[in-house]
Amino acid sequence: MEMPLRLIGLLSVSLFCFIGQDSSLAQRVVTLSPAKSFMPHDISVAINPGNPGNILVLAKRVAFRGSGPSSHLFFSSDAGRTWAENDLSQSGPNGSGSGFVGFDADGAAMRCYLPLDQRVSSEQNQFANRVFIRRSVIGDHQWGPPMTIVDHQQLGQPDECKPWFVVDRMKSSSHKNNIYVAWSRHDAFGSDKPSDQSQIMFSASYDDGKNFTNPVSVSDQGGDCKNDDNTLRGALPVTSIRGEVYLVWSGPRGLQFDASTDGGKSWGKDRVIAQNPGGWCSEVPGLMRHHGMPVCCVDRSFSIFKDSIYVCWVDERNKDKDVFLITSRDRGKTWTQILRVNNDAKRNGSDQFLCWMAVDPLDGSVNIVFYDRSGLQDGQTGLTLARSVDGGRSFDQFRIDVLPFKCNERVFLGDYIGIDAIGGRVVAAFPHFSEHDRLVLSAAIFDFVPGENILVR
Repeated sequence: MEMPLRLIGLLSVSLFCFIGQDSSLAQRVVTLSPAKSFMPHDISVAINPGNPGNILVLAKRVAFRGSGPSSHLFFSSDAGRTWAENDLSQSGPNGSGSGFVGFDADGAAMRCYLPLDQRVSSEQNQFANRVFIRRSVIGDHQWGPPMTIVDHQQLGQPDECKPWFVVDRMKSSSHKNNIYVAWSRHDAFGSDKPSDQSQIMFSASYDDGKNFTNPVSVSDQGGDCKNDDNTLRGALPVTSIRGEVYLVWSGPRGLQFDASTDGGKSWGKDRVIAQNPGGWCSEVPGLMRHHGMPVCCVDRSFSIFKDSIYVCWVDERNKDKDVFLITSRDRGKTWTQILRVNNDAKRNGSDQFLCWMAVDPLDGSVNIVFYDRSGLQDGQTGLTLARSVDGGRSFDQFRIDVLPFKCNERVFLGDYIGIDAIGGRVVAAFPHFSEHDRLVLSAAIFDFVPGENILVR
């Protein structure tokens, strides 16, 4: 049974107005969780393509005062003016692992997660490793039964990590309604044995989630299992207008790309598309850990940049951390030169980190959110939305209206934050510190004129 919905209303909203190059701009920031009861991380955001007023924010909550980890879904039906919360920890197998939320072609919400709730060995503190997807009942906030991708019912290994999914929603695709899931698999998480490897795994459903194919390894070469730079990580599946499936991940060779043209039934040869100086698991002062994993998106609009593939990530090629973007206009055959997304001075010692990206399926804009220390002192941290309306060739920067905060390395900020965009509406969600040892979860809602960097007031 689901836990009862908890209406949280509009906990706090601030309007922040500033002058851009040409126009007066505004944004709305909403606090979703109070600092005293929730310690959020690993955030995912989805906007319903059939109803852009319907916004979902999924967050994992760390153990707090003796409670176990759980997942919480925050949702709005009025473009973020009011919100409700659903504790998903009681919805069947506990969705306590990393999670990702999205919508299918019919507007039903879906979430992919690791239900780490079945203990296999109390002595070794091992849990059964499983990957599930669940679909909501359209028009309701109840969830259907889990759809199983992987279920190691009596095994603590191999370890599945960071599952993400996509539903092919394109009418023009020959693979419409297929569900694709990708994740990292470790023979033994944290192992330093050379024989233990990590791989990028993939599974597909061709019957609306009733069945999923046996997982296959897409990566031609494995990585180690140390959960560090030489471990394979960051495979977010995306689909093109025609129905190709793309995967990008990071590991010892840098950023690697692979594609399938037959609905994920076969894959090509992995290709390195960019180096990743400093690795994907580089340190940020004040953070418990930092994952600068790549994020891949495709322009599924019918703009002049349609079918462009975009990949953003964080690395240290300029000594401090910056956000970078690389683009392909020809289905991954060739790639542009690497573009630095943040616009502060190079090598100024200010880090930008934990980026995430969304490409608007209606206007083709590229929207990237990241933590930003430019212009701040003593490790103070803010957030920035970078937005491109020229196919990722240039970006305008919009500071998110959150008071700068200092991170606490004993409090986990998370491995990723969330953003989605449709029809000019951009929603980013992220944890930030309200006190030295307390995180709150907030969402920033921007309503742009489609295809422009001008916000609707």
